[in-house]
Amino acid sequence: MIYFYYGSDKSINHRKANKLFLSLRDKKPDASFSVFDGDSVTEDILSELVGSQGLFEGKVVSYLKNILSLSELQKEFAKKIQSLAESQNIIIWSEFKLPKDILEKLKKHSTKSDIREEKTEAKE
Repeated sequence: MIYFYYGSDKSINHRKANKLFLSLRDKKPDASFSVFDGDSVTEDILSELVGSQGLFEGKVVSYLKNILSLSELQKEFAKKIQSLAESQNIIIWSEFKLPKDILEKLKKHSTKSDIREEKTEAKE
């Protein structure tokens, strides 16, 4: 299950995603919680998120913060989006810059998304 926040304003994305993450901590205190950013996440970690379970709650809640915006591993992570969406775990994912194909895949497979794309002005 993916909750996806996207837009060029990183602070808005982070604020909304963090609010959801903290509310889930209050609602599910026995679940396992983790936060990953572009420096700490690896392909192996995403594979674990697909199949892992918490000890007491059964669900794992993970906040993936701008893990793909500057990553060389975008294509590898994009392959796992559908599996993450089908997982019983809760993935809160925020990004500020993605290639269009990966953005479309996240839109398609997210349980809920908040996407604020910049509007381009028409040239006169």
